[in-house]
Parts: sequence; structure tokens; C-alpha cells
Amino acid sequence: MKKSDIEALKCCAVFSNADEKLLTELISNSEYRKLKYTSGEDIFTPTHYEKGLAVILKGKAEVWKHTGEGDLYMSLLSEGNCFGMSGVFSEKDSFPTTVTAKTDVRLLFITKAQLEKLFRSEPVILESFLRILSNKIHFLNEKIDKLSAPQVSSALRSYLTDTAQKLNSSTFTLPVSYQKLALLLSIGRTSLYRAFDELTKEGFLTKNGKVITINIPPERKETL
Repeated sequence: MKKSDIEALKCCAVFSNADEKLLTELISNSEYRKLKYTSGEDIFTPTHYEKGLAVILKGKAEVWKHTGEGDLYMSLLSEGNCFGMSGVFSEKDSFPTTVTAKTDVRLLFITKAQLEKLFRSEPVILESFLRILSNKIHFLNEKIDKLSAPQVSSALRSYLTDTAQKLNSSTFTLPVSYQKLALLLSIGRTSLYRAFDELTKEGFLTKNGKVITINIPPERKETL
């Protein structure tokens, strides 16, 4: 058993709160496989993978995403980093990325069945696992919000402009609640508030509660 392996597990977010006795068991017990890969060798691919959690004990690996426009580089993994979480309990028969050894790699692989057993006996590991997945979901949602921001702002701009024209006034009170407006635009309330902030920063509007003022140049105000 290598002390460096224990240190790598300590750096892994899934096991960061586990006691050293458990980490020693994971490393010393032959039931948990220790796998080796040479530089350039694929570890996981969309079609060749095993449901479980892989923790890098030594070496570095690259994560790639295959797209219609080519391979997209995602990240570099090193000692203490893990992968495979997204596929452990997925019903899909494919893995979302390709993980390739950048250097010679040695890793600890924990199967789905072994993970389930650990979750039952060590709740702290389950809590860490769920927290990491929750953070990943939150991060992805933020990225989606950022990517969709221009479309959301455009939709809100169109709605407010149409409302101003119907009421023939550049200053008006929103005729619906923020919740109803979010439903009308098919967006979340957080995205709606962010769009209001963006349009305010752009100078397109001024908002005081539900009272909206469209800041349209004087030569265009007569059309409202």
C-alpha cells in the first residue's frame, strides 16, 4: 500500500470527509481494483466504460467531448480527481465524454455495487457524492442561463415594447405579475430578473417595482 494513494484519496471530494481507516481499506482491499493505463490510452469512451467511480491515484488524464464539429477539450484530471459519477446511476448505455491518459495513469475503480454498499455503511460519502452532483447541476444551469441570456433579453424587450405600444405610453405598470410574465415568456423567474437587469444596464428601460419606463429616443415616442 502506498502512502501517496491515501493522500490522493484524501484530495478526492467524494472521500474528503471519510476517516483514514476507510481510505486505507479502499486502497488495501483487493476487491477494489487498481487499474493502470499507458499514456495515450483511452480509459473511458462513450461506448467502452463501466458504471462506477474512478479516482486517479497517479498521473494525468484528459477529458474530451466528441461533437459534430470535432473533439472539444473539456479538462485535465490529476491525482485526487475522479470521473464516472454522471454514469453511475444513468439508464443510458453510453458515457458522455472520452477520458484519455495524458501520462501513465494508475487509478482506483469502485463499481456501482461497491458504491451502493459504501453509501449504506458510510453516509458521509453519500452526502459528498450528492453534494458534488448538485453543484454540477447548479453549474450547468448557470451556463445554460448565460447561453440563453441574449434570447431571454430579446423576448423581454419585445414584450415590453409591444405592451408600451398597446398602452400608447412609454411608462406603464406591468399588466401581469412577474411569475405570470415568466410563464408567458417560458423562462424561469431568475432568468427574468436577470434579463430586466441586463436591459436596465443597457439603458433600454428604467424600473421601479412594476412601473416600467421604456427609454426610447424622443423622435420615436410618438409611436407609443
